[in-house]
Amino acid sequence: MARREWRWESWQRLCAAVVLLAPVLAVMPARAHDPDTGRPNWITSGHYVSPRTGVHCCGPNDCERVDPRSVEATPRGLILHAYNDELVPYAEATPSEDEHYWRCHGVDRQRRCFFAPVGSN
Repeated sequence: MARREWRWESWQRLCAAVVLLAPVLAVMPARAHDPDTGRPNWITSGHYVSPRTGVHCCGPNDCERVDPRSVEATPRGLILHAYNDELVPYAEATPSEDEHYWRCHGVDRQRRCFFAPVGSN
């Protein structure tokens, strides 16, 4: 009988915790970035795919913020000087939700997706 009482008490504690925490979690602001790493959570939650291959862009750990000083707009597309002058055609640049440049890659480090601020071309 003591074991059953313990389970009931545990259930009561869990319910109390949920009731107490639910209002707090409901009013917390949604974050566009993980506060510890600055990684873009919106890429994962947006279910973005590569406009070139249709492959999922990956999660925030597969994306790196690109310094805008290393991006050059040309008639053919954006040149990423920090990535061996990689050319990203404008048709393959997805609008960034946070106004920063982001380059997402697979395990082979090849670009899957690129996000650019609106009006960066």
